[in-house]
Amino acid sequence: MNSRIALLAFNTLGGAILSLTAFIAGGGSTSSLNLFYWGILPGLPFIVLAVLGAFNKKLSQRSLLFMTLAALLVTSASYGQVFVFVGGGANIGAGLMILYSPIAYIAAISIGWAIGELFHFNHGK
Repeated sequence: MNSRIALLAFNTLGGAILSLTAFIAGGGSTSSLNLFYWGILPGLPFIVLAVLGAFNKKLSQRSLLFMTLAALLVTSASYGQVFVFVGGGANIGAGLMILYSPIAYIAAISIGWAIGELFHFNHGK
């Protein structure tokens, strides 16, 4: 199997699983904001990266990998805070991280793309 196809499959399935897991952990409410932040946003960057990788053949696999890792870092930082919170009051920090996560996703994916394009491994050529 082509490793690019495997990465695209990982992004698609991983994004769907992240969205489903976060939606269930968020209480499963269908209000528009709750649905966006807990149902769509956790997996959306990964699905967008899978579509971008499938249709943009000029995008290197290395850049796609670094963009995926950057999105995974933002997801684990934002939503990981919620899963490890043990109680004792409102978790304001995690709420603010999730609120601003769309900006963090765009910044992190852009940095991941730049790092992927910056490093070229010639493998002896």
